[in-house]
Amino acid sequence: MIKPEILIETQDVRVRIMTLESGQATAWHYHTEITDRMFCLDGPVAVEYRNPDQRIELVNGQCCDVAV
Repeated sequence: MIKPEILIETQDVRVRIMTLESGQATAWHYHTEITDRMFCLDGPVAVEYRNPDQRIELVNGQCCDVAV
């Protein structure tokens, strides 16, 4: 993965661009107080959830939320 580019970072929000090559992924993680919002700039990109197990595929211009 190319090092994420941070566009905005304040006490309340962080916006960054992450570039993943085909087959790459971020490490599984979760948050207890925030919601991640994913935007697909150039896809497709798969977003996988746990509890419940779910997988969605985003294409250019689509987004999804990964809630607490």
